[in-house]
Amino acid sequence: MNREGTERHVLGCYDIEFRRNHKNVLVILFSHSPHHHFKSIKFSADVLSIADTADTYFTRDAGILSAHLLNLVSDYDQVIAIGGSKGGHGAVYHAMLLARATEKPVRVLAFSPVVVLHDNRNELPYTSYQRLMEEAQASEQLAADLRVATEVVTSEPPRNLAVFCVLGSGNRFDCVEVLRIQGAHIFTLPMRHHESIIPFLCDTSDPKAVTRTVLVLHDKAAEQADVAHLLEEGAVDAMIADLSGVPKQPGLDHLAGLIMTGNTGEIWLTSRPWQ
Repeated sequence: MNREGTERHVLGCYDIEFRRNHKNVLVILFSHSPHHHFKSIKFSADVLSIADTADTYFTRDAGILSAHLLNLVSDYDQVIAIGGSKGGHGAVYHAMLLARATEKPVRVLAFSPVVVLHDNRNELPYTSYQRLMEEAQASEQLAADLRVATEVVTSEPPRNLAVFCVLGSGNRFDCVEVLRIQGAHIFTLPMRHHESIIPFLCDTSDPKAVTRTVLVLHDKAAEQADVAHLLEEGAVDAMIADLSGVPKQPGLDHLAGLIMTGNTGEIWLTSRPWQ
């Protein structure tokens, strides 16, 4: 890759963008879209953004993607993988694979991650997850990929891996999922919606900021299954009310910085560790 600027390329179903800032830490962002909402955040790190355009929760050609990441991280002292929901699954999955293959410290910041993709009795109501389960019934390869991913994500983590999860304490589906990650450091917010990353992207103490953020998601709801629930009657007002009850959080870049430097105790100032 070039030593300067931004480079984009495609690896199978993965749309990849690399931004080099000449740092010794690599942030890997996992998302469903090349235009995801935290891609523009300026981290104090080099940044690799990965979008799974096939919506397989980063399970398709996992070995190829893992090898690509392993080759890239050789230039860095530390790696932190970040994602929410399906991106949270991708972050935990590929961080686990990386940590098994290298002695470097690997960290994960996952927001309401979907964990189990095979034989999951926690009947998640999320549209893209339900669609994935239907597709797996018709594809032996996809079903096998989901089974392998589940085995990896729920296995005992290597000693050089630390997983930090943030979720809404009022979302029982997400609470069940996150407890399946062995040894995870879990922090909860007083909210019930699945989109627990939003309080780290906007100031929840500012009603206008919350409203703008939710309306942006609403505008995407017709095209993106993950926020299609916002098309339901009263859904926008319900999300605004839910997010408005969350104390102001640090920005995502600051939160990632706390994890990079090991100052995770500061996270407790605005969220609650799992009890």
